[in-house]
Amino acid sequence: MEIQDEHYYLDTAGFLGMADHYRRVDRKSPLVYVGEYAVNNGAGAGNLSAALGEAAFLTGLEANGDHVVMASYAPLLAHTAWKAWNPNAIVFDQGRSYGTPSYYLQTMFAPNRGDVVCPSELDQPEIPYQAPRGRFGVGTWGDTQVEFKDVSFATPDGRRVFESDFARGMQGWKPLRGAWMVQDGGLRQTGRADAFEVAEIADSHWGDGVFEVRARKIAGVDGFQIQFQAEEEGQQRVWNVGGWGNVGIGLQGIFGEPRVPGKVETGRWYNLRVELSGPRIRCFLDGKLVQEVVRPNPARLYAVASRTEDGKQIILKLVNVGTVPRQITFDLHGVIRVAPRGRALVMTSNDVNTENSFEQPFAVVPVESVLTGMARSFTRTLPAHSISVFRLGVTR
Repeated sequence: MEIQDEHYYLDTAGFLGMADHYRRVDRKSPLVYVGEYAVNNGAGAGNLSAALGEAAFLTGLEANGDHVVMASYAPLLAHTAWKAWNPNAIVFDQGRSYGTPSYYLQTMFAPNRGDVVCPSELDQPEIPYQAPRGRFGVGTWGDTQVEFKDVSFATPDGRRVFESDFARGMQGWKPLRGAWMVQDGGLRQTGRADAFEVAEIADSHWGDGVFEVRARKIAGVDGFQIQFQAEEEGQQRVWNVGGWGNVGIGLQGIFGEPRVPGKVETGRWYNLRVELSGPRIRCFLDGKLVQEVVRPNPARLYAVASRTEDGKQIILKLVNVGTVPRQITFDLHGVIRVAPRGRALVMTSNDVNTENSFEQPFAVVPVESVLTGMARSFTRTLPAHSISVFRLGVTR
């Protein structure tokens, strides 16, 4: 049996867009083990927003369990004094520990897996796509030295709102990681570190438009990264040209992280252009269209239904990522009777940025309750920013 290992580190919106990904894949392709996944952009130190994105993604994995055979959250553990990655599911020091909302999501979903996925339909209104707005910049990865010139950004109507002028040195730029300097009329990164080394355009907060850069590799392994619409400082939402050991060109931090083969030559100048128009991203290398992606429009509600092998229990997993409560009517077809009482686990908070901590380890945790008045058709309200699991006894 051939199984491929896939890894995803995205922001919440990226995972919402991935919720339906495996429904569309070719079933003749190898089975999938999602060996690593986590919201690591816009996640704080591990907040509810991250858990919401991961929960939506997990509903899609479970619904397509014929193709996705395993999945595992990563990374799992971190000592506060030696954190090499953010966030982590469980945080500890010499005498204390706490779980993030992402950890508690695992405790909700893992023990409540049915044996058979039930067909389900979810009727909800479509919402207009909202393009993200954020920071733009340039960078590279690890032990690679690069140079950038002629950096510009233009709005969709062609108005240039930024043009680099390195005669003024680093003015207008905000280096975050790496060793950045202006030399010979270009912006250079000369450091050597195992990290995303990025310099952002100060005060950039743009959405749709055209971002253009000239770039060349001076030395090292990888190529260069073009950051766009980063909603968090230093976020790796980038077009990576010559990445993964200089073997690929791909979009990182974007739905599906699509990639094509490609590399860059040391010393050669390349013209890079990223066109952003609503959900559409078009990436050009030396005037040639290399990648084009249409980001899906995230929904507000995600769900999956399953049953136990003996047919005596129905398990419903529901994620409301919206900012308002949603009243949902459930219609259970194919069952004769539903037990009047069921069980619910619900995790929510008024603020999606809420985190657990040593001082408040249970700020965001699942709360168990009894469901009453259950029937083949029933109505329940899902709180805003909530993850819910319902277990119902049924007769088929």
